[in-house]
Amino acid sequence: MTAGPGETGGVWSVLKLAARAAVWRPTRELPLVELPTLLGWVIALALVRVALQYLTAGPSPTFNLYGVNALMAWLACELAIAALFVRPVGRATALSAMCALSIMADVVAASIKLPSGCPRPGPWRTPF
Repeated sequence: MTAGPGETGGVWSVLKLAARAAVWRPTRELPLVELPTLLGWVIALALVRVALQYLTAGPSPTFNLYGVNALMAWLACELAIAALFVRPVGRATALSAMCALSIMADVVAASIKLPSGCPRPGPWRTPF
């Protein structure tokens, strides 16, 4: 079910919008989302970034509260700066799609950085 003009979309409409943006496809009907959907995407992005930082932290990661503060400040700056360039009508939709696209990009970038079971040349291969 797609949202028509004037209707509000949800999580799946934002994910579809972000996926289309990832492959440079235009979106004809832009379903607008509201603030709760945007907050959900921001929280999901924060959780993904915390999880990826934990995975790439090394052999014995420890929790530091200053890292959470820095993450929240970074997300607030990202959203505030991006909001300056988007019209108010579609601002929540565009920022939600930006968060969804950031989640996809962060996961792909982290999967490239993380060593897998197969040996490959580079810093992951040690002589020991």
